Amino acid sequence: MRTLSKYLLRELGFIFLNISLSGILVYLLFDFLDRVDEFISSKVSLTS
Repeated sequence: MRTLSKYLLRELGFIFLNISLSGILVYLLFDFLDRVDEFISSKVSLTS
């Protein structure tokens, strides 16, 4: 039973780490897209 709980804890920690990493990546991606969008809109407003 002890080895099983240790294994489960390790797996849960691994899954949690993956979820955290993907969440950070998604956040960075959306932040980057937001900056690009602002940059493009400022360029467009300057040219028009």
